[in-house]
Amino acid sequence: MKRLKTGFLVAICLLSLLIAIFLANRTADVHAYTAAQRSELQPTDIALSRERILRSAKAHIDRANETGYSANNVLKGTEYLPLATSNRGFMCVDLVTHVLYTATASKINGRYHSIAKTLATRHAFADSNGIVFDTSGVGVLRQQLTALPQLYTRYLAPIDISQLRLGDIVISGDKDSALSPTSNGANKHATLVIGKVTPEENEYLKIPNYNPNTSYFISMSSMSGARWVSTNWYDRDWNMGDPNKGYFISNLFRMRWEPSQQDYGGFRIKKVDATTGAGLTGAEFNLRDPKGEVKKIVMTSSEYVSGLEYEPGIYTLTETKAPEGYTLDPTPRTIEIEMDKINSVYWDEPIANAPSDGFVRVTKRDAVTGENVAGAVFDLSQSSTFPAGSTIRLTTRADGTTVPQRFGIGAGTTVYVREVSVPAPYLRDPTVKQVTLIPNQTVGVTFENHRARGHIELTKQGTNNTPVQGAVFEVRNSANALVATLTTDALGKAETG
Repeated sequence: MKRLKTGFLVAICLLSLLIAIFLANRTADVHAYTAAQRSELQPTDIALSRERILRSAKAHIDRANETGYSANNVLKGTEYLPLATSNRGFMCVDLVTHVLYTATASKINGRYHSIAKTLATRHAFADSNGIVFDTSGVGVLRQQLTALPQLYTRYLAPIDISQLRLGDIVISGDKDSALSPTSNGANKHATLVIGKVTPEENEYLKIPNYNPNTSYFISMSSMSGARWVSTNWYDRDWNMGDPNKGYFISNLFRMRWEPSQQDYGGFRIKKVDATTGAGLTGAEFNLRDPKGEVKKIVMTSSEYVSGLEYEPGIYTLTETKAPEGYTLDPTPRTIEIEMDKINSVYWDEPIANAPSDGFVRVTKRDAVTGENVAGAVFDLSQSSTFPAGSTIRLTTRADGTTVPQRFGIGAGTTVYVREVSVPAPYLRDPTVKQVTLIPNQTVGVTFENHRARGHIELTKQGTNNTPVQGAVFEVRNSANALVATLTTDALGKAETG
């Protein structure tokens, strides 16, 4: 019998141990910046904006008034349940911790989520970057905040309520316990300070009896539900016949980081000549966002500045069209968009394009026979005045062409060509011709020249100096080729045309 009792006790102990291990494992399952990780978390690790706090506060107040007052405990599990589909009620500590979690959970599975998307996405806490607090009680929340001096600065009563600001977590309770910050009476309520709200912000918050000069906090109670409350209600009684009852502040926890103003960010870039640094217009880019979607950006000036219109994340900027006269730079460039910031990486170090080169080749031909003419001399310049310092002189080769001459299109797209001299017996063409450069191509220009022509007149006379009509003459060139046949007229005269 004694052995049976001993075995029974051993079994009970083993069962208790298994239960303890199970409960311990459940606690350890919550990975997203909870007790196991918060000691390593630094303010620089947190991405939080004023907009996220306000919109999260609005969403949770509305939902809390729909589901009512009760222990929520959602943040004690291992995953976040979408706000609209969870029917669990809220206590004051639930309201504060849920707003903080969803406001800081800007990334889920490594991808940015707007506050609306975070609120609507079921996900494991371990997959987000949000700050998870235990929602079991106000005192527990105070203890957790106290254990995070790298994230929150703790202040004890008395507190100057005129200095409260966005994100302050206020622990309050009975008046006679305010100076005993760890007592039960001093840890009855948890509220989150919002501060003053602009009229533009109230367009979506819709605070009852809104006043732009009022500083607000959010609160949840069994009697009044979730609501926006003036910070003037701190450190005063609730007018319920007991001057000891109210939001008497015992502890204040202030974030050690400044929230960004807006949830979205932007960027700015400059486009310049790689040689001179002069601004360039007309470039076009593709901007690929973290989801793979592409937006076309056309630079109508040398500068592009976006608004705060892009979700935080890593973007890729790729040039698809270079400014006219310049070589395309297809290098993909990474741009990191952060909350409420304008990325200026490619503003401070502008994206440069090298001028494109075009080529010009001059051809010289006989205007009549089409034969190539060697030895003709031409001037080429990108200025119509042919200045000495920038004018290039070329001579046609045996095939009647010059070597292709390179020109930088950045200096202009027009090249002027004039004929300087021609070999005999050709006549020089005084025309100045214009050529339009094409990037990375050779453009040709042709000069056709006539030979210089002489005129032959002859007279045929008899022995007595009388005209002889009908005499026939052959005109041959130096190669003895027949050029013309002339026949004298009644006056004995004949001439070439």
